[in-house]
Amino acid sequence: MTQQFKNWRKEIEALDAEIVRLCERRVALAIELLQTLRRELSLGELSHDADRLTLLLFEHVDSAMLEPKLIIKLFGLLNNECRRAAEQSARLLESNGHSVISDAKQNKEHAGPLSEFLR
Repeated sequence: MTQQFKNWRKEIEALDAEIVRLCERRVALAIELLQTLRRELSLGELSHDADRLTLLLFEHVDSAMLEPKLIIKLFGLLNNECRRAAEQSARLLESNGHSVISDAKQNKEHAGPLSEFLR
């Protein structure tokens, strides 16, 4: 029985690492999406573009095992983090003299994992 618990623990750790990787990828995509919104369809104000990003990120997901309230809370937190990181990336670009709206090549350099933005 002890080996079985160790195997389950190992599988849970692998799943947790995969969840983190997927969340980081989602954040990176949100960063790219906001930069594309600002470059191609900007409303001018970063906060307005970030509001539009939040609307685009929201998606209802069903689960056979998880409570709907948990899913809403989970994706709400994830969407908040996506927006925060995307806005931070846009501000970083703008503070370095790059126009997020017109500088497409620079935007792609800042679409890395979340850990890059936490330094």
